[in-house]
Amino acid sequence: MTSVLDITNLKIGVPGAGLVVDDVSFSVGAGEVVAVVGESGSGKTMVARSVLGLLPPGLVRVAGGIALSGEAIEDAPWHRLRKLRGGEIGMVFQEPMVSLNPALRIGAQMEEGLTIHRPGMGRAERRALCAEMLRRVGIEDAERCLLAFPHEFSGGMRQRMMLASVMMLKPRLLVADEPTTALDSLTQREVLDLMVGLTREMGTAVLLITHDLGVVARYSQRCVVLEKGRLVESGPTAQVIGAPRELYTRRLVEAIPRPRPRDGAERAGEVVLAVEKLHVTFRRRGGLFQRATDMRAVKGVDLTVRAGETVAVVGGS
Repeated sequence: MTSVLDITNLKIGVPGAGLVVDDVSFSVGAGEVVAVVGESGSGKTMVARSVLGLLPPGLVRVAGGIALSGEAIEDAPWHRLRKLRGGEIGMVFQEPMVSLNPALRIGAQMEEGLTIHRPGMGRAERRALCAEMLRRVGIEDAERCLLAFPHEFSGGMRQRMMLASVMMLKPRLLVADEPTTALDSLTQREVLDLMVGLTREMGTAVLLITHDLGVVARYSQRCVVLEKGRLVESGPTAQVIGAPRELYTRRLVEAIPRPRPRDGAERAGEVVLAVEKLHVTFRRRGGLFQRATDMRAVKGVDLTVRAGETVAVVGGS
């Protein structure tokens, strides 16, 4: 397998102080999904951001190398980084509203990458490509979406749009930093299925940053486990999750939520909240040449919550 990303002895920290990433090495091959896992503060996001030179202020790469298809990019000048970011390395962040400008229409934001990295492409061709890519990620009314603003869509729809924007440029490497953290389980699976399907089709290597071992088990071929900035275990995903060698990895696996049987004792406290036949309708504004329509969001819901009781309301976005 051809190596697309090679990280060698990477160290990240504050000059004159401690390290947040200490001597991390791994590689990602073409068409392969490699997951970097660990609890919050383990350094996994810093590893991902270092690939594109996007470390937060105060943190620097102290030592180590980063190579893309054999090209050393850890000290790439700004004009090379400009070509790498988006054109050859795509990134999907965990919260799409951080990446999508709330003041610009979706179409203008999607076309920006094409304008920078495909300067010979005309506006009509760019707009047609954007619409086609939106349809490929499951957004049917693509032309209307291009004219809309980010706040008009759910988190799952916005993340699909971000994925379409990134994959439209056919990058060699996709860095996905907790791409489905804010999504419900159904939407999460749909977005990840789309991401993995598109990357396999294009032969794109994927560096997946996550704390969700269920996602790791389903989508990655290999995984890297970080604890307090240090690599504690790595290897094929089935081996690392199914038979972890290190204590820290075993603790991560044991922390996966599992259903617990009820003890059968029902607490029949007084009713604190009662909802009967609830209907909620809101007005969805129209776009260019389109009329406004009514959207019924809730249809005849009944619900009671009693004292001492926890009631969960679940469902897709």
